[in-house]
Amino acid sequence: MTNGKLFPLVEQDFEDPGGKSMSQQDLKFLEILNDGIFKDEDGSYVMPLPFKSTPILPNNRHQAEQRLQLLRKKLQKDSV
Repeated sequence: MTNGKLFPLVEQDFEDPGGKSMSQQDLKFLEILNDGIFKDEDGSYVMPLPFKSTPILPNNRHQAEQRLQLLRKKLQKDSV
């Protein structure tokens, strides 16, 4: 079953019987599901967590480079 066939099945579970249009959050939810559903190597369908936001991470490149330099110095010292 492809995403195109699976999406209507998932979408029907979220239909509003009152005939109201979907909110922006509902549309975003369905977009995330439609773009993220795939079939894994076991044949199971995998769906993303639609309500989990992407964390904003700080730019710590400078600290990582300093740590790398210290580790290199330590490894060079230990190998002598």
